[in-house]
Parts: sequence; C-alpha cells; structure tokens
Amino acid sequence: MRLYTAPEHRAFVENDPDLAGRSYAVIAPTSRWPGKRWPADRFAQVIQWMLDGGGGGPAIDRVAIVGTNSERADIQPILDFAKSNPRILDRVGATSIGQLMALIESSAFILANDSAAIHMAVGFNRPGIALYGPTLTHEDGPYTGHHPGQPITVLQHLKPGEVVSPKDHARAEALMQRITAEEIKNALRSIALSAR
Repeated sequence: MRLYTAPEHRAFVENDPDLAGRSYAVIAPTSRWPGKRWPADRFAQVIQWMLDGGGGGPAIDRVAIVGTNSERADIQPILDFAKSNPRILDRVGATSIGQLMALIESSAFILANDSAAIHMAVGFNRPGIALYGPTLTHEDGPYTGHHPGQPITVLQHLKPGEVVSPKDHARAEALMQRITAEEIKNALRSIALSAR
C-alpha cells in the first residue's frame, strides 16, 4: 500500500514556520473508543522525554499533536502540557485529512493509538509506534507482517487466548494500561538506531 499527498497539502507543512525544515514527530493520542486510548499523562511523559533529548531516541525539534476537534476533551492533559512548551504544536482539529497525511509523510516518526494515523504512516513508509489494546492486530493492525522492513513497531499485551471487545471499556482500558512509557522509549531508541 502506498499513499500520496496533493501539492496543496504538502504546502500546508512546507509553509508552516513551526515545522518547515524541522525534524518533528506526530503524536496521535486519540481514538473514538476509550478502550483504545493510552493514558494521556503517559503521552505527556514520553513527549517531554523526547524533547529533552530522548536518551538515545530520534532527535526531534517539534512534536505535532493531531486528532479531531471532538476528541480534545479526551486528551486535555496533553493539550494543557502543550501550552507550557512552544515546541509542542496543537494541531488537534486543525487539519484536513489531506493535511494530516502530509504531516505524517514529512514526519521523523509517528506515535499513535489504534487509529487511522498509524495506517497512514504505513502508507508513507514512515517509522512509527502503534499502541494497541483490544484490537486483533493480525486482522486489523498495521501491515507490519505483510511488508518486510516496514518500520512500525506494535506494542500490545494481549495474553494468549485473551479476547476483549473495544466496547468493554474497563477491560480494554486495562489492556492499554499494560503498555509502559519505558517500552515506548526503548522502541524509539530502536527507531533512532535503524535510522543511522
């Protein structure tokens, strides 16, 4: 699968003074299903770690937070944190689908919950980390197994035989809680190593 962006959508990134010519990460912390959301405070912790130099992770200048306007309340701790650091760009509800695709296409990497953004990263062959809870990734996950060398790392902690519906919010959220910030940092270190 390969995605393409239109010139006007690439211009959206190229003309953005906060992003043009910079190395940046795209963070997609939202999902319409509560059981597919990694905790917002953990996203904030990882973002701070990345901007502080990332201890061996990819070197980035900016972080762009993306999602739809209707999801803002779900990630308010991240948006509040963004207000304290001009290197964290709030693009939630501020992009069309084409503009979001262009943001992902030009990014250094993407960190996302189970959402359209991670599938876009696959289509642009961008490195990324996908955070999965109840979704059966062999059926509906990013196409990591079908494309050797695909730079998407899937983090998920389903136990053998464990099946959880995304509609079972409490159990699905517990699955997302199993993913640690340290795992993400280690995955980001691997992305940095493979880029060298």
